[in-house]
Amino acid sequence: MLQSFGNNAALVFDDHQVEWVVLGKGVGFGCKKGDVVDEAAIQNRYKAIADEALATLTQTDTQVLNLTNDILEFIAANLTQEVSINDYASLADHLAFMLQRTEAKIQMPTEAVRWEIQKLFPKEYELALQVVPKIEQAFEIKLPENEAVFLTYHFIDAENQSTIDETLYLIKLIKKLMNIVQFQYRIVLDQDSFSYNRFVSHLRLFLIRYMKGTDTEINQLDPAFVKLTQDKYGQAFQVASSMVQYLTAETGWQIGDSEKVFLTLHLMRFMQKQ
Repeated sequence: MLQSFGNNAALVFDDHQVEWVVLGKGVGFGCKKGDVVDEAAIQNRYKAIADEALATLTQTDTQVLNLTNDILEFIAANLTQEVSINDYASLADHLAFMLQRTEAKIQMPTEAVRWEIQKLFPKEYELALQVVPKIEQAFEIKLPENEAVFLTYHFIDAENQSTIDETLYLIKLIKKLMNIVQFQYRIVLDQDSFSYNRFVSHLRLFLIRYMKGTDTEINQLDPAFVKLTQDKYGQAFQVASSMVQYLTAETGWQIGDSEKVFLTLHLMRFMQKQ
């Protein structure tokens, strides 16, 4: 072992002299440099290639690192998402800063995005609400309510391998698209309805694909089917076209007719419930 980061994390090297950060209950307990780590105690391992992440771990309190490991295990189990060393270091750094803010009675504003976070990322936000009491119990403190929003950002980042800036941009895009729907249909949407949340989930996944540049080339539909959709669902197709036009102007994405048709069909299903 090269260095212990507390009871549940350590920096080690293997037989090929490759460095790893290993996580697991008690994996670093009582260990010192040169000791052999118990392989059975290792639950996760990450190749130690991020110097900034390693620097963060070496500067972070042991209790914070132990709690970070517990939280990431909880999140990985609920989001079925593997976490990286950057996720580990980022969350540890966030928790340390959160404790500093709480001690200094500094409350960061989140009201401008809290509603969007709750609506667009309900599962991640609910997990954050469940994590807050774990932090409060571990450090015997009372956290401001808005800390759940900041935790949600980290869970979104870990799940989608995105940054907070990308998450905020995603929120901006969805908010604009839903405004287009309301304006062109001239209605006020029920934002608490199941159908609203389902449609927003479709938009979210659609946008993430384009933001990540993955699976954006879906099979092209027969032009006759595109024309049939336009004729049969004229208003929905027109609204979907406006949404695509906005996205193209805002992002430069090339979104074809096939995506427009699928967006139309989701929109039709959504509006039938309004």
